[in-house]
Amino acid sequence: MTILLSKKVRALMMGFLMVFGGTTPVASSSLYHYADPIVDSKNGVSTEQKLICSTTYFSRYRDWAVRLPGDKLKHCALSCVVARRCPHWEVEMVGILKEIFDLFGPGNAEPSDHLANRRGIRFSRDTKTDRDCVRFCRQVY
Repeated sequence: MTILLSKKVRALMMGFLMVFGGTTPVASSSLYHYADPIVDSKNGVSTEQKLICSTTYFSRYRDWAVRLPGDKLKHCALSCVVARRCPHWEVEMVGILKEIFDLFGPGNAEPSDHLANRRGIRFSRDTKTDRDCVRFCRQVY
């Protein structure tokens, strides 16, 4: 069975593999190949820039989040920090893709991880700093 994926989903998956596969994401032509280069007339940001946003910040803050105690706190805080910088739908999509990767890969897929990601995204709306993300998430986890 062939699964057809939209250009945005394929671009997110490529970025996701770069983040969780251990390489540093860059504005590579291979990633742009999968992204739909439509420019948002409202803010002048192209789709590929939006798609690269969350994968770049997840990669940048992954080592920081690993040092936090507790799996759910890590999910919540990392999603919050990234959602302060990137579109919320994109942060949620990368979190979902991570859980799918864990389901078929070496990780441990848990529905509560997705809930912690969503909670972090919600908290990002009320934060002014990254420390606020950790503080809000610690109240729950």
